[in-house]
Amino acid sequence: NLEGETALMQAARRGDTLALKQLGAAAGIDLGAQSKEGKDALMYATARGCASATALLLDLGAPYDSVDNAGERAIDSAFDKKDRACCRVFWDRNLYLNHVNSCRAAPDSPLSLCLDWGEDTQLMRELVEKGTDVNIRHREGLSAVHAAVQRVAVKTLAALVELKADLDATDAMQRTPLELVVRAKRTEDSLDFVQRLCAGGANPSLPMSDGNYPLVFSARRLQEITSKADRLLGFHGHGFNKPVEARIPSEKENRWRELVQVLISANAELNSQDGEGNTALHYCGKMPFRKVELWKRLRQAGASAKIRNLEGRRPFLHFPRAFKEESLYIGTLLCATIVGLPFGLIVLVESGCAHGLDRAGIGNFWLQRWIERR
Repeated sequence: NLEGETALMQAARRGDTLALKQLGAAAGIDLGAQSKEGKDALMYATARGCASATALLLDLGAPYDSVDNAGERAIDSAFDKKDRACCRVFWDRNLYLNHVNSCRAAPDSPLSLCLDWGEDTQLMRELVEKGTDVNIRHREGLSAVHAAVQRVAVKTLAALVELKADLDATDAMQRTPLELVVRAKRTEDSLDFVQRLCAGGANPSLPMSDGNYPLVFSARRLQEITSKADRLLGFHGHGFNKPVEARIPSEKENRWRELVQVLISANAELNSQDGEGNTALHYCGKMPFRKVELWKRLRQAGASAKIRNLEGRRPFLHFPRAFKEESLYIGTLLCATIVGLPFGLIVLVESGCAHGLDRAGIGNFWLQRWIERR
């Protein structure tokens, strides 16, 4: 016709398998004829989403790798529509097992499509057995493991671990799956994913894309969260009128604390340093409260208290802000009265000593010794 379509193409467009059989059996039929748009019968059948017509044309010998004027193949249409039936027609014939529709803004691979189809791990296993690379990349260099982590797909991650996928693979931004979990918003599944990755063989000591390390990054976030909570509590947070909720760690703090402990258990490098030269022990020592057990855990696991940061300071247990700043305020108020003067002087001396010991890089050394000797 005027569009350059043959009867075979029109039958494929309709999904008319009977007409396709009759035309395919005709002598001299050109199964690879293309229209003005460069499309052949197989492309029309796939675009319609007719798996039976697609299978019939392939069995008749139609070329599967023809390219239209836009540079696309029939399989690209199936990938774009996430048409499971049509994709399986090609895969069952061992075609395009490692195809990625890279012409799309958000390309997919066979394994990422399995994830889209309700975490079809059975099909994923079949594809890998047929020859699909378990570490195949799709958009932005992401592997199936990256995709499973991003979509919180526990079932898919477990299958990929069984299939011996590379759990330390990096994407186009040099991010490992573990980094994606560590940087993601803390959820109930985060710890489970970290444990699964580390148990499967992921290296928790590998540097992240910015040169930081998972353990140091997590310890710093924990220190920032506790310090922010300490500032928000203010004077009343540490006085006699301290509210009950102030004594209870937040859910966010608990999850970061648990992440640090999981990374320690996974044998992450304890003495790795960030861009400022700080280790996880540096950040633990800076925490305003609830740091005794974490300090003890790090030290028992092998964290060194002798590593200096870029400022030349070793890790030490800092005195709480309340002890240094708010005690100064309380001591000043007590000194304003004759009765409270002796007590005020004692509080001021304690506050001054705490300031001095922290500035000297010594901190609460007697508490530190007590912890490490327990």
